[in-house]
Amino acid sequence: MAFEQYYYPKKAYFCSYIKLLDSLVDTNEDVDLLVKEGIIVNRLGSSEAVAKMINKLAVGVVHSTLLYGEIGMDLDQHYKNSWNRRMATLKHVYFNDLWRGTATVAAFIVVILTLMQTVLAILEKGALSK
Repeated sequence: MAFEQYYYPKKAYFCSYIKLLDSLVDTNEDVDLLVKEGIIVNRLGSSEAVAKMINKLAVGVVHSTLLYGEIGMDLDQHYKNSWNRRMATLKHVYFNDLWRGTATVAAFIVVILTLMQTVLAILEKGALSK
């Protein structure tokens, strides 16, 4: 990384990539997610070891140019969007697998039908009393 920054300060692709990766990985769960999605390969065995290694890679290196800064900003913007977070929570909690998703949809339909039945009963009672 020092070689790249010294000889190619405006095109420090590897250093920028390490900086982006460092901003993505803070905990063991971050490593597990990146391994699960196929972004990184864990050959150290422990997710904690990978997280520590990634977090220590950029120590002492000056980052003059962030070539992947736009990707980082897009990721941050995507995360800050409350709609995206709500949809991720909905998917993670209620649609984690086929059975849980089916049960969620069935419960939603039951609630809607019960609500419709209540409204129709109230309207019918109001029409009969007139």
